[in-house]
Amino acid sequence: MNPEQITKFMIELSSKFDEKQMHYASHKFYLLAASYADYLIAIGRPICGVKPLQVSFRPTRILRLQLAIQRHGRTQPDAVCPLHREFAKLCLKAQCYPNALNIISQPITNLRSNTGAMDVIVYNYYRGLLFTGL
Repeated sequence: MNPEQITKFMIELSSKFDEKQMHYASHKFYLLAASYADYLIAIGRPICGVKPLQVSFRPTRILRLQLAIQRHGRTQPDAVCPLHREFAKLCLKAQCYPNALNIISQPITNLRSNTGAMDVIVYNYYRGLLFTGL
């Protein structure tokens, strides 16, 4: 698959995101998001995972991983999961600090399942760097 096909797949996956399915396969989805973020960084295009996608004739924009985070966190917006870490990492690499503000400004009072200590530590580190960049 070329970068455009992979990006198109991830856009489609995040737009058809189903929280019930995520509940049963969250670890696999987190691994997929991490692989996608690492892939975009490796090819030098981290902005593809962060930068808003222009949808023709629509003034709204969609942030890919941000959309997945928001859909995943509907029931617990204060809960952190590994997607937060990957989104923050892409925002840092792409130097798109304002795009991260909606996610990083949320208080953290809970953890989602399959969230490890390092996920939280690294996410908070990235959060600090993003706030500094703002």
